[in-house]
Amino acid sequence: MIGSIWAQVVPRTFFVREEGEEDTEGLQSNVVVEIIAQGEKTIWLGTGDGLSFIEVSSGEEEEPEPYTIANEKLFVNDPLPDNGISAIGVIGDKTILVARAAKKGKETAGGGLALSIDSDELSNATWKYFKQPIDGADENSVDWGDVTLKALPVTVKQNNVTYDISIGKDYYWIA
Repeated sequence: MIGSIWAQVVPRTFFVREEGEEDTEGLQSNVVVEIIAQGEKTIWLGTGDGLSFIEVSSGEEEEPEPYTIANEKLFVNDPLPDNGISAIGVIGDKTILVARAAKKGKETAGGGLALSIDSDELSNATWKYFKQPIDGADENSVDWGDVTLKALPVTVKQNNVTYDISIGKDYYWIA
């Protein structure tokens, strides 16, 4: 229902941001790949140029404004430019896992994962970075209980993008 309502709204203001701009109000990009609610007051938006959130509080007369977290806070010491958020997973009110994708030449490459277990603090959340998982050349099957599944190992960052995240009680699932 919310998607239908917002899909019919015509934007009132357009503006361009400088590349690498710090934390800021508004979306960093018009391309929104992922929208996910966390708890009762936070909506996370994965955009083509970073992670944004909207904090919703009941009883406000003004529309809530999106806020963008600077990419440097999520993906420190990583050489890939042009950060887009390809997937978001949340559980409870505090835990969020974010996947990044980036252009590397003419290919799209997985840019790693960023995890926060204190995302209820929103713009002050702390983040832990994980490199993009890459398979070993000999990892051509996965054992799952009594079943063995055949797999094609992905041994490079190119075309190895995380498109979905689910967080369970004991595991983080990415695909």
